[in-house]
Amino acid sequence: MSTRNRWMFLVVVFMLIAVQQGLCGMPCSDLKAKIDDGLKAKGVQNYTLTVVPNADTTTAGKTVGSCDGGTQKIVYSREAAAAAAPDAGKPAPATPKAEKKPPAATK
Repeated sequence: MSTRNRWMFLVVVFMLIAVQQGLCGMPCSDLKAKIDDGLKAKGVQNYTLTVVPNADTTTAGKTVGSCDGGTQKIVYSREAAAAAAPDAGKPAPATPKAEKKPPAATK
């Protein structure tokens, strides 16, 4: 490996370490705000972002971030109203009516 390639490799490694340290050490309030802004920009509605201790396994939802040096996590969950809202404006599906058969002819 040439000297130039070694320097480039070291620069990339140090940049990755710096980025990782910067994200892990981010305060939860800042990271939660960034995630919230991203979700709003995508048009997501009726959700909750909750900051919980990393050891908490009782909170339902998907972990979307880690903050405060990896001691806490941010959990995303959809609110109950969001699950029912898309169907609220739709009419109930029509049930097929039973066909009436003419009475059988008797001889």
